[in-house]
Amino acid sequence: MCGICGIYNYSETGRPVDPNRIKAMTDAMLSRGPDDEGTHIQGGLGLGFRRLSIVDLSGGHQPLSDETGSLWLVMNGEIYNYPQLKKELIARGHKFKTASDAESVLHLYQDHGPELLSKLEGMFAFALWDTAKRRLMLARDRTGIKPLYYHDDGKRLIFGSSLVSVLTDPSIKKELSLSAFSDFLALRYVPAPDTAINGVKKLEPGHFLLSGAKGISIKRYWSIPARLPRLPEAEARELLSKQLMKSIGSHLMSDVPVAAFLSGGIDSSIVVGAMVKLGARPKTFTAGFEGDPLFDELPYAKQVADHWGLDNYQVQISSAEVQQHVADIARALEEPIADPAAIPGYFLSQMAARQVKVVLTGEGADETFAGYRRYWWALERSSRLKPLSRLGTGPARLIDKMGFNFYRHRSLKLLTEPKLSTAYLENIALFSLKERQVLAGSALKDLMASRPYPRQPEELFKDISDLEPIDQLQYADTSYWLPDDLLIKMDKITMAHSLEARVPFLDNDLLTLAWQVSGSIRYKNGTSKYLLREIAGDLMPSEILIRPKQGFDLPLARWFRGPLGEFARQTIMDSRMVREKWIDPAMTEEYFKQHLTQKHDRSFQIYALMFWSIWERELLG
Repeated sequence: MCGICGIYNYSETGRPVDPNRIKAMTDAMLSRGPDDEGTHIQGGLGLGFRRLSIVDLSGGHQPLSDETGSLWLVMNGEIYNYPQLKKELIARGHKFKTASDAESVLHLYQDHGPELLSKLEGMFAFALWDTAKRRLMLARDRTGIKPLYYHDDGKRLIFGSSLVSVLTDPSIKKELSLSAFSDFLALRYVPAPDTAINGVKKLEPGHFLLSGAKGISIKRYWSIPARLPRLPEAEARELLSKQLMKSIGSHLMSDVPVAAFLSGGIDSSIVVGAMVKLGARPKTFTAGFEGDPLFDELPYAKQVADHWGLDNYQVQISSAEVQQHVADIARALEEPIADPAAIPGYFLSQMAARQVKVVLTGEGADETFAGYRRYWWALERSSRLKPLSRLGTGPARLIDKMGFNFYRHRSLKLLTEPKLSTAYLENIALFSLKERQVLAGSALKDLMASRPYPRQPEELFKDISDLEPIDQLQYADTSYWLPDDLLIKMDKITMAHSLEARVPFLDNDLLTLAWQVSGSIRYKNGTSKYLLREIAGDLMPSEILIRPKQGFDLPLARWFRGPLGEFARQTIMDSRMVREKWIDPAMTEEYFKQHLTQKHDRSFQIYALMFWSIWERELLG
């Protein structure tokens, strides 16, 4: 795991890159790679690299060149099928000078050019310079495990693993995007390719970018395999069981010890159980909350660790610590991602990084194997409740008049809203469309009138309308929620502590097999992740297997009725979004009143507004 960055003056190749600019970019990513750094300046091209040494500890320095010196590479991530690739490449006459998995990318490019991406299994974001073609290639892994930002001004390309690294360039104005803020209120994150900063983009998962004398072009090289022939349940169960173990085994590739985050839920318990079955003895790390047994998974995590005879290290978090460190969390995330799970993740990473450099996590299991309740509602929409969605907007309007209940409102919209894209966006909404319209200040109202919902998910549903509703929802979650919230959050909070997080549930072969199973089997008999539970019975105690899904829930409602609530209110009221009339301060005060009187639980919305306020202050000053 590392950090990469660079500048390419593609329209003025004779204009040299200032080495100080590359140095500033690498310095901004110190936590992503405290073990080593490197640069390569070649006229109008500059590449920078920070390294966290995990594979080939004594070698593996980057930027890395091929034997002719005409190709140069900086790569963040891991190529898990590297041993197989190296064997095949050597058989074809290639000579390796390091034991680094990154070198396989250079040799594959020599043989296949950009088509090399179909050969890679792993998590990665890389930049590859081809001197002969005067061309720079940027690429991001299939599901977006590793981030990659870029800015193109029509003359040069600036890129990096870190948003802050890219923003060190003085030519980029730190201007907040009003449309991104609108999307944030709907989703609690900003969907790719946009960021919250005008002019800075994210390279989307499964895409690569080519930059040459004529500018840049972006192409998709992978799509979610949603239209494959379906497998019978028995065959799928057998194949998935084998591939799950193979995936977790490949993710153990490391020259340093590999540990695990353990929540006490089935996803992380599967990972830990499989690691033990494969011969590992991982340290495990768990987060809980002081004085809140309702949200405490520490006993369940300890039960799993004790079952396998493993060490379990635990940290308990208080609201005072959240108030003290929420600015640190905002700086670590670099983007406005109002997912409260970043809080336990941050403290968990801080604790784990004192002992290890690599952890496996359970991210991606819910999106791959159908772990969310909304998938059940989608199945119901497809079957016996299908006529309800054909009654027009009447039922949806009735739901709006029933009074606010966050979860009831979101779930019922999946049944009553005729248009599935709207039903989905209302189901996952942080603020519903109606709430956003009321909350919006004068600066935001005009934008929302012409663009009520985030553009990217709405456009996506047009391309997948032929799929079953459950498949459409999983496709949308895997396209946006997974990379733009869960994965980028995991990358940023772990790398803020120089810790690499790996996600074996997003192995390409495992994901492909899961998509070959009917949605009614993925979520069967009202049981989420049905097939995953079926194949994982021997990987955890039976009590854990039958536990209902909990996730990284937090006692936010109680916290915001205590001292953290006043801190949040003052933070929001002093923010730029209030001063510049992006939101209505009177409506914001009403949210606090509703929450404090327990009329409505507004904790998620309060957290989001607080987090944006802190994030913009930390980024812009």
